[in-house]
Amino acid sequence: RNVILADTRFPRWWNAKNRQTPAQLWEELRRLRANFVTIPHQLADTGNVPMDWSFTDETAQPVAEIFQTRGSYEYHGAPRQARNTTPPGWFLQDAWARGIVIGVVASPDHGGGYGKACVYAPELTRTAILDALRARRCYGTSGAKIMLDVRVAGRFMGEAAREAPPNPTPIEVRVAAPADIARVDICRNNVFVYSREVGARHCEFTYTDRDPPAGPVWYYVRVQQADGELAWSSPVWWQVK
Repeated sequence: RNVILADTRFPRWWNAKNRQTPAQLWEELRRLRANFVTIPHQLADTGNVPMDWSFTDETAQPVAEIFQTRGSYEYHGAPRQARNTTPPGWFLQDAWARGIVIGVVASPDHGGGYGKACVYAPELTRTAILDALRARRCYGTSGAKIMLDVRVAGRFMGEAAREAPPNPTPIEVRVAAPADIARVDICRNNVFVYSREVGARHCEFTYTDRDPPAGPVWYYVRVQQADGELAWSSPVWWQVK
C-alpha cells in the first residue's frame, strides 16, 4: 500500500519493514491526527505480496490501483493485464465481489508516466484531492488524458447507496479522449452487460438496464481507445449495507 499524506513535512515515515498490519497503520495515523489515504498497490502481482483484501476501511483505504506501470489488475484476463499476476482472487473485481466498496485510480509508480489518477476536486490542493479520493470521485487511465463522467440513476461514480437501484436503471456516460475511442463497456456486478463502438474522440450516451438484479449491485465503465489506452470509472454501488 502507498501512504499519501496531506502534510508533505509530516514528522513520521512508514514502510513495510515496520511489520504493521494495515489496521495497525491506520490506527497509528489516526492517533497522530494525520490527513491521509492508503492505496492498495500492484494488487495481484507475484513480484510482491498480493493484496490482502481482509483489511478494508472505506475512509483510510478509499481507492485502489486498477492499473500501474506493470499493467492492469482489473480482473484475470483483462486487457493489458500485468505480466506477472496471481490466479483470480486478488484483482480489483475480486474485491468488489467480496462486497468491498473501493474506488478506482491508476498510478505511474516508477514507470515514467504510465497510469494516471483522475480526481474531481473543487481546487488543486492536496487537501481537496485527498477529500475527493475519500469520496471516490475519481477514475483511472492507463496514461492517456481521457475525460470520463459516469452517473447511474443520478449517482456520480464512487457513490454508494443503501437503497435498491431504480428499475429500470439509467447509466449516463460522457467521454472525451485525445484519440479515437474504440469502444465503451458497461460492467454490472463484474459482468459486461453493454458495449458501444464509437470511432470518434467524443461520446455521450445513456444505457438503460431494464433488469437490475436483486441484492447488492455495482456498475462501472471501461473506455478503450483505438490505440489501446484505457480508462476505468469508479463504480456506483446500490444496496450497500
